[in-house]
Amino acid sequence: MVQYYRPGGPFFVGDCMPFFHEGTLHLYYLLDENHHQAKGGLGAHQWAHASTTDLVHWEHHPLAIGITEEREGSICTGSTFFHDGIFYGYYATRMLDRTQHLSLATSRDGIHFEKQSPNPFASPPPGYSPYDYRDPFVFRDEESGHFHLLVTASLEPYALQGRGGCLAHLVSPDLARWEVREPFIIPGYRGAPECPDYFRWHDWYYLVFSHAGVARYRMSRQPYGPWVRPAVDTFDGTMARVIKTAAFCGDRRIGVAFLGTR
Repeated sequence: MVQYYRPGGPFFVGDCMPFFHEGTLHLYYLLDENHHQAKGGLGAHQWAHASTTDLVHWEHHPLAIGITEEREGSICTGSTFFHDGIFYGYYATRMLDRTQHLSLATSRDGIHFEKQSPNPFASPPPGYSPYDYRDPFVFRDEESGHFHLLVTASLEPYALQGRGGCLAHLVSPDLARWEVREPFIIPGYRGAPECPDYFRWHDWYYLVFSHAGVARYRMSRQPYGPWVRPAVDTFDGTMARVIKTAAFCGDRRIGVAFLGTR
């Protein structure tokens, strides 16, 4: 079982990024060294990986996406997307100056990833904070065929000081050329909504993001809103940090989080 699993030594599990493909649940997660203190406080996170077909027996794989260059202060949270035989691993790179940029690695088997050029492939556009541009999540609009990228971001400046945290929205026809659109949502919290997740299930569209580590969700009958905020909009308590979801066998959906130890 992977429940309550922790790597050995000074390492901990950070943000989890579940992904389901052809009967296998891939659990990518941030390998956190000494509670974000590695590499001068930049984090030095890397993508670790375990997989299962039954949620009981798990296989641990080598690092999926690791730090390979000095300029990479951290390989941050992202998402995996499968298209035309290729696994796309979208993530954010925290640079040595603490700015955040979007990067991509690809794989043929979901296990061995290679970073692509240009890397990073996108940076915060004008009007967005250079220190909040991370957690990319990709989905495809099946009607238009276009790909959509949701990104944790902050608008600068913003009419309500400190409330400009949003999910930036980029659209692409081919997973190569990305156009910045209006923010997908500005929830109004102080700070940026983190680690977005988006999916359709039983004729509802769900948008998930975390604030202060607690996952919240919105729902809509339409793919791009308007979004309804349920009276209780959280999945779990404060100990279940940054829940993200993935489909699973039998019309099930699995939520995965990490548990803090501090």
